[in-house]
Amino acid sequence: MPTLTALVPGAYERGLLCIAHAVTAAVFDRGLAAGADILTHVRIDSPLSEGNVQRMRDQGTRVSRTLVMMQVMAHARLAERAEAAVRTALENVHALHEAGSPLLVGTDANETPFAPVPHGPSLHEEIALLGRAGVPAADALHGAAAGVADALRLADRGRLETGLRADLLLVDGDPLEDPAVLRAPRAVWIAGEHVRAGVDDG
Repeated sequence: MPTLTALVPGAYERGLLCIAHAVTAAVFDRGLAAGADILTHVRIDSPLSEGNVQRMRDQGTRVSRTLVMMQVMAHARLAERAEAAVRTALENVHALHEAGSPLLVGTDANETPFAPVPHGPSLHEEIALLGRAGVPAADALHGAAAGVADALRLADRGRLETGLRADLLLVDGDPLEDPAVLRAPRAVWIAGEHVRAGVDDG
């Protein structure tokens, strides 16, 4: 703990963000007590207490939920207790959302053989899991764009505004009604450059 309480102020003195990797309740609590800006991941081994939630509100601590990663980890490590752990994660996400905790949508995508979470497609699964936790699609999409941009201090992206990066998806349908339409975009632009056409467009 002394190391954490020294690192966090040191990061702030240099104008840096402090993001803590927290995979258990004990580590989550230490990251919160140290004052980290962002905690990654939502905990699966115990419910968040009201004290935890209140402290996050007071400190402005954000949590990258990474439900898809926590689901993979639970099934890889916890055998018959996996589903209970996933339910705990979903309940913790619901509690954070009800408390107004800013939503960061991330997946912790990686290619490790033990618990692979694929880059790209896992984001769609994350949004679906957030829906299971009671997070409306509009909030999940905001958390995947403006929410992440704000948390990482990327002021040039995450919104459709004049002068910002033009990172755009064109989809068939309304993602607020059915986020699954995001899985098959008709076209993609990154920083204003058209980088992908839909399958029907060649």
